[in-house]
Amino acid sequence: MSLKAALPLLAAGALIGLAPMLTWFVARPPQDTVTARGVPTAGELWTLIPLGLFLVVCGVAVRRTPVSSPGAFWAGVGGTVAGVLAAAVSLVAVLARPATLVVVEAGRDVATGAPVEVATLGPAVAFVGAGLAVIGGLLTARRSLLPH
Repeated sequence: MSLKAALPLLAAGALIGLAPMLTWFVARPPQDTVTARGVPTAGELWTLIPLGLFLVVCGVAVRRTPVSSPGAFWAGVGGTVAGVLAAAVSLVAVLARPATLVVVEAGRDVATGAPVEVATLGPAVAFVGAGLAVIGGLLTARRSLLPH
């Protein structure tokens, strides 16, 4: 297939793999604003990284296989499933409430009691990537089934 056909899956893999590194949660204690980002603060969001890598592999498979091959079909199906899983993981992370900001001071955890809000950037990037993966995967699978 062409690079144009593989691009949605490749872009989705990059976005989903990057998403856990972005800001997902914000707390505003009285002194300052605190953000949480990166894999150490991501909890279950770390699963987005292997899903992103899998999507890149699916995109490469789409690029390297003929349109009507079973490989293109299964790469499309795999991309769709990975997109749905990425959306589910992201949705669970966004809806998991209540959260409490815990600051580590002198080697011990101190709960601040500051309310934690969901930031925009991390979830937005993850959901855009998941949407691209689902659409790209479905289009790839459909294209591989059409007569050529």
